[in-house]
Amino acid sequence: MTYQPQPRSSRGARRNFVSPQSGKPPRSRPTAAEIRASIASNSAVVVTQRPQNPEPLEQKQPSQWPWPLTLLAMIAGGVGVGLFVGILMISSAKPESTAVKLETQTAQMGFTVDSLKMAVNFPIKAPIEPLQTQINGAIATYPQGRVGVFILDLDKGNYVNVRGEESFIAASTIKLPILAMFYQQVDQGRVDLDELLTMTAELRAPEAGNMQFSPVGTQFSALETATRMITISDNTGTNMIIERLGGKAAINSQFQRLGLTHTTVNNWLPDIPGTNTTSPVDLTNILIGVEQGQFISMRSRDRILRTLTEVNNRQLLPQGLGTGAVIAHKTGTLGKVLADVGLVDTPKGARYIIAVIVERPQNDPKAQALIHQISRLAYDYFNR
Repeated sequence: MTYQPQPRSSRGARRNFVSPQSGKPPRSRPTAAEIRASIASNSAVVVTQRPQNPEPLEQKQPSQWPWPLTLLAMIAGGVGVGLFVGILMISSAKPESTAVKLETQTAQMGFTVDSLKMAVNFPIKAPIEPLQTQINGAIATYPQGRVGVFILDLDKGNYVNVRGEESFIAASTIKLPILAMFYQQVDQGRVDLDELLTMTAELRAPEAGNMQFSPVGTQFSALETATRMITISDNTGTNMIIERLGGKAAINSQFQRLGLTHTTVNNWLPDIPGTNTTSPVDLTNILIGVEQGQFISMRSRDRILRTLTEVNNRQLLPQGLGTGAVIAHKTGTLGKVLADVGLVDTPKGARYIIAVIVERPQNDPKAQALIHQISRLAYDYFNR
């Protein structure tokens, strides 16, 4: 079944992260009387609004301030500097710990930040409690592995989350964000779909795909190479695309700019050791960005989704879907991990993204059965 382009939903349209001007007048420094009143009542200092037409004030030198106000100013300045330094420390933390540290710091300051809402590039709302309970139960039957799941209702913004923000072995799911970066550069005019890429001995890779069996020096169009990277998960084609996009460091920089904090290419494919990483939320964000056209043109969006519906491996998420469902997805398979991420359209019109990663004992077949079960639970819920 081929992908039928869907109009971009206004519900999940790209968010504008630039806050509008409030239109309120700026605020001034609290007066000495207000500071003294605040200290006496052990409450926060009340900041008053600056008058509409303030009279110019004569600036005093620090030595002219009464010593109590000077001391209070020094204390307030110290608190401000401390807060500023604390924010800098949070922003420079490793990606794995940023969300936790941010929640801790903000809780100490009297308010909370939902790290998941900050991580997902979509206006998420609330957990889907019945489905969350069912999936938690399914995962509990597989204690020999580590499982990550993120499911997003694209119509309502509700979700299921199990270790969605944790880093996992990516396997061939890493090819999904690489494909998105490829088409982003096509839209920018930096890559031509008709240009020829040359397979070299250094880029030839074993395991998945058939491009490896061509003679060294064989040329393929950029479009054919990117397509084989997805549909037959060709490792040689993936390495050729990575090189064409500027190499691993360049691609990782692009990932970071898109906010993919756990997605990194550390090794050329096939990456048997499992050093390339991603997370269920990162994979979901890529499909959100593609589906919403957040960082690619609508033409490239349709090309990507059509390619993802033609993936040959139908042994994971598709096994949990009913007749008439359409899935645009990308699988990942290594001895130590099994994964699949997809955008699903149900016969009754529901639309959701599901990402499942299972780190398992070497080639454990029960991981595949677990992915089938999770996929079926999600499908049954959305196709009610």
